[in-house]
Amino acid sequence: KGGFAFPQQWKQADGSTIIIYGLTVRDYFAAKAMQGFVTSKTTAYYGAMVQHAYEIADLMLKARSSDVI
Repeated sequence: KGGFAFPQQWKQADGSTIIIYGLTVRDYFAAKAMQGFVTSKTTAYYGAMVQHAYEIADLMLKARSSDVI
């Protein structure tokens, strides 16, 4: 969902191309949300934090693709 966050592309000496796609935008958003949860020292279970982080990521993707922003 949302495409890739930081794709990289290189040309080799032989003319071939290497593409590394990396994280999806959804994974990147969820990781940022998790970072906030962990640094807030919340007492919630990690499983719940992970699920909530992806819910936030999905909302961010929805807002990004609409006229909300």
